[in-house]
Amino acid sequence: MPCFSLWKNTAATEDGYVTGLEPATNYPNPKRFERDAGRVVSLKGGETRQFDLTVAVQDTRKAVQEVERQIKQIQKAARPRVQGNISKRLSSAG
Repeated sequence: MPCFSLWKNTAATEDGYVTGLEPATNYPNPKRFERDAGRVVSLKGGETRQFDLTVAVQDTRKAVQEVERQIKQIQKAARPRVQGNISKRLSSAG
């Protein structure tokens, strides 16, 4: 899927802390904003679309360390770009 969101809800301490990892076909904006940006996937009656998603759990210290090593290698090749302002192209909050 072309988009992936990480979200959290920390409403009430007694209710617990919730984190969501959510693959999606568009960004988490109002539908009208995403439609105007051309990011809403529309299907005709009977039409289907298929996406493949792999989720892997690292359940040992060694496995986590290996993934951390791989992440560090990727980070060497690509520098993060942090935008100070919300992009009006990507978010209705901008």
